[in-house]
Amino acid sequence: PPPPPPPHGQAHGQQQHHHQATTASWKTWQSDQDVMDRKALIQQILQLFRHRKPNVIREWCDKLPDFVRRLEEALYKSARTKEEYTDPNTLESRLQNVARRMVTRQASQATQPSAGAMS
Repeated sequence: PPPPPPPHGQAHGQQQHHHQATTASWKTWQSDQDVMDRKALIQQILQLFRHRKPNVIREWCDKLPDFVRRLEEALYKSARTKEEYTDPNTLESRLQNVARRMVTRQASQATQPSAGAMS
């Protein structure tokens, strides 16, 4: 059977336009233009860790760049605005919050039994 007609006074094109406007409102401030800001923040985080812990073991230093990238990605995704993301005054407290969430998530995943262990 053919699809029902659009509501009175609303053409099919208007429905699509409304859908596009709705999805556009979900867009965030993040874009491909942020690459340089993201690289700069990664460097700031690395410097922060190296300044705080200058005498750490070599193994930790090897893992640091990957860890910092994961922290930065979490900061990037959770920031509401670019200003919030790039604010050096709140960087340490935001890093602490992100790290706490990561540890909590890992701990909850470690305590959940796996499906394979139930057999």
